[in-house]
Amino acid sequence: NQPRVGRALTHLGDLLTARSSFERTWEFQDESGRVIVLTPPSLLKETGTAVEAVYRHTRLTGDKDYLKDYYDRFKKAASWVIEARQSVNDPEALNHGLMPSGLSDGGVGGVVPEYTSVYWGLHLLKVMAEAAAWLDHYEDSLTYRAAYAEFEMAFRTAALRDYKLDAKGNPFLPIKMEFDQKKDDPVSAQTVFSYLYYPGRLFDKRDPIAEGNFAMLMD
Repeated sequence: NQPRVGRALTHLGDLLTARSSFERTWEFQDESGRVIVLTPPSLLKETGTAVEAVYRHTRLTGDKDYLKDYYDRFKKAASWVIEARQSVNDPEALNHGLMPSGLSDGGVGGVVPEYTSVYWGLHLLKVMAEAAAWLDHYEDSLTYRAAYAEFEMAFRTAALRDYKLDAKGNPFLPIKMEFDQKKDDPVSAQTVFSYLYYPGRLFDKRDPIAEGNFAMLMD
């Protein structure tokens, strides 16, 4: 919840509390670049949420200097995402080229191939491309845009495979890749998708995934 809390604190003008929270979270970044706060370490989205929280704060405040303080740590985080998705190299795996199996939270149980870590990994690379450009690191920005495009292609391919129809005929993308329509709930863990639609802006409002998911959630 740090992106939401950090955004709220920033809007309220309590920058000190927001930044204290960020600094404490980033103390948990390991040598690989991954941020691991919760244990066991099966929740893979924490690195993405840590980057988003600081980046959104700096855009709201316009404080480039604060972003500069985190830039090297952001780069390590992006390297971890790129290496993590490359580690899923079994072409038969549902999450091939995406992210390792993890815990979704939000009602999806177990360590499974799932999309919350994919969404946050994609968003992290998108944020890195934007942050690099904002700080005039244009070569870095192009590198992260290319990494994002490659990741997104793998995601879109998997999404086409995993689309489902709900009871009212709305197409949607479940969070769990091995989704069982007889026992799994379509809305489970979709709060992650909602945040990354807005304010994350990972999806355009005309994106078929956004249109289908919101139709499912609101119908």
